[in-house]
Amino acid sequence: MINTIRCAVLLGFAALAVSAAGAQANEKLTLGALKFSSNVPQYLAADRGYFADEGFDMNYVYFDAGQPVAVATLSGDVDIGAAGVTSALYQMAAQGGLRLIGGSSNTAPGFHTSAVLASNDAYAGGFKSFKDMTGRSVGLTQIGSTYHYAYALIAEKYGADLKSIRTLPLQSMGNVAAALVGGQADAGVLNSSVADPLVAAGKVKLIGWTDEEMPMQIAAIWTSAKFAKDRPETIQRFLRAWRRGCADYVVAFLGKDGKPMEGPGAAAILELLSRHMGQPVDQVRLALGFYDPYARLNVVDVQRQLDWYFAQGMLKTKTNVEDVIDRRFVQEVAAR
Repeated sequence: MINTIRCAVLLGFAALAVSAAGAQANEKLTLGALKFSSNVPQYLAADRGYFADEGFDMNYVYFDAGQPVAVATLSGDVDIGAAGVTSALYQMAAQGGLRLIGGSSNTAPGFHTSAVLASNDAYAGGFKSFKDMTGRSVGLTQIGSTYHYAYALIAEKYGADLKSIRTLPLQSMGNVAAALVGGQADAGVLNSSVADPLVAAGKVKLIGWTDEEMPMQIAAIWTSAKFAKDRPETIQRFLRAWRRGCADYVVAFLGKDGKPMEGPGAAAILELLSRHMGQPVDQVRLALGFYDPYARLNVVDVQRQLDWYFAQGMLKTKTNVEDVIDRRFVQEVAAR
């Protein structure tokens, strides 16, 4: 299967490039995102001219968490959002304001994008594995975030009492890191690019990787329902450029066995990410995620997330996945 994907990606390069010919010139488009390695397709599409090939004059607005990206998309401050999926995003989509149009990063063994960490004090006090999560406090960017969902599902998997876990919405990765280092939170879930330096410096302890515990759609691409209605051809061209970025990444970092590797083009992409993120190459390398080469969406997991958020009272009504995605644009990936 992996060989088939890699071959299809390689053969698809020419078709993607040819299909861009004749695109409308200088159409302004604003993308809202987070400045993490989870946006590698964006960086590649920008630096390698794939957005330009599609006729876009791109503007980028960066946020500290996924929820503000969804809010900015709904308000029209950004045209397209690409970030972690959240209960707020799903609520806005369920109410008719937003639509998911593609997938971004998702979990895959070996691609360590998110870490569950323990403060040194909590670790010394017995918090040494996922089985020790009962009764702990956990620092998260926001209630209903991707990290909240991941932490809760891991807790359920290992039999922890969710009602005993105190969630601390701290609004940004930097605040979560500070709470862990200072001992104000027992646990925290952080992007690997933030987590790895803390672990290496001995400031926190690594409990495990969310990527190894469950199949999950971490991040997605969305737009407002109005934008999707008014400018469907723009969305198709945007996704075409984004998929070219995904294709470059897959060829460089996905081995024939489905595990991470550094192949042709990897060094150049690492340097590109280092430049965009302001981090050393070795640090960027530790946080590389998994991307479907066609930006497909794990629709099965999105439905699972909708059901979980509803069960937790974070969605007002029980919602079907078809009410939050736009089938004109979404390509579905088989759930693992």
